[in-house]
Amino acid sequence: LHHKFQGEAVSDYRKRPEGWRIKFKMKSNSIKMYDKFSCLRVEMTINDPKEFKVYKDVHHENGTTSKRWVPMGKSIANLYQYAEISKAANKRFLNSMQNIIPAKTIEKEINSICSRKKLEGRSYSGYNVWSADTFLLFETVSDGKYLIRGFTNREIRHSINRNNPDSARVKGQTSREFSKLRAHGLIRKIPHSRRYLVSDKGRRVMGALIEAKRKIYAEFAAK
Repeated sequence: LHHKFQGEAVSDYRKRPEGWRIKFKMKSNSIKMYDKFSCLRVEMTINDPKEFKVYKDVHHENGTTSKRWVPMGKSIANLYQYAEISKAANKRFLNSMQNIIPAKTIEKEINSICSRKKLEGRSYSGYNVWSADTFLLFETVSDGKYLIRGFTNREIRHSINRNNPDSARVKGQTSREFSKLRAHGLIRKIPHSRRYLVSDKGRRVMGALIEAKRKIYAEFAAK
């Protein structure tokens, strides 16, 4: 999380008589999944709408009007925004679940990110998927806390680079990493914002690599 973040981010799961429940919570907003009596459900709870922004007309004191991204208010007029945000977050959550178990094409997709890519006239190197730096990047952007609102350059660099994350060098390095992730189809930009989300391909590829690393390392540690 960013060093100026004031609040609590919690991920937890519990076993209840009705079934299991897993929840991701940031401040007072949360998304959870549970299997109540064998019925899998995903729900999002918005208690603080100001954490989300909406694109709307803003009236200024001089009588002019302009379109801007502003914090969402708690009013009946924004009920449809509540529904749209919750629906989108729930959909991303479910999509991420379906990509946890790799399909037969996962090997081909992993091989593809190891090769050089060209996008809009620029060339991007492939990933060394067993590199410690690569795994740190993949694990950071794949964190469940970014499923609802996505992530920014600032959030990722503060998570990865604890020493002087706001230096020009680190900012530029993170921007280049984002461009490379986009070139390989692992993340996508949220329109009209500076936030990003992991793509479906990213969930499959990074999820498979992270899971493989954890299993392999656990097996070696047990020997």
